[in-house]
Amino acid sequence: MASPYQLVLTKRDELKVSEREPALEAARKALEKRPAAYPEIAFTSAEQGEGLEELRAGIARLLAGR
Repeated sequence: MASPYQLVLTKRDELKVSEREPALEAARKALEKRPAAYPEIAFTSAEQGEGLEELRAGIARLLAGR
C-alpha cells in the first residue's frame, strides 16, 4: 500500500501570474495516475508567505487521516 503524500510546488513568486494556473494544471495532470497523492496541490512562496497556511492545513489533514 502506498503512503499518502501531497505535492508542494515552491517558488510561486518567481512565476508570472499568467503562468501559475498552467503550472498547476500540469501538476494536476501528472497526479492523475498517482492514487496516493492528496488531491490538493500546495503552491507556495516562502519569500512572500503565499500558500503557507494552505500547506499547513494540508499537512494537518494528512496527519489526521493516519
